[in-house]
Amino acid sequence: MEHENAHGGIRIEDDGSTWVLWGDVDHALTAPVADELLEGVETVARLTLDLGAVTFMDSAGLRLILLAASQRPTKLRAISQPVNALLEMTMTWEAFGLRPGEATVV
Repeated sequence: MEHENAHGGIRIEDDGSTWVLWGDVDHALTAPVADELLEGVETVARLTLDLGAVTFMDSAGLRLILLAASQRPTKLRAISQPVNALLEMTMTWEAFGLRPGEATVV
């Protein structure tokens, strides 16, 4: 599955266990597909998020990845500087089993 708009996108790989996000991950991108994505998380044992190409993430994007992480163990494969700053500002690292500075920022 792939969903994209003019500013960003989400691609689901590896039978649903990997989400690759890029560009602006905001309400406009996540609202139409959030329920479908979260239902898909129920079918995998572990989720991997590739956030290395995310240029912007708002609270809707953060909500989506936090909800996914609350359902399954979740690994951050790569994170961009904007996502790193958001996780630090909101102190939500622990949802991904990390402490500040432990993730690879690309």
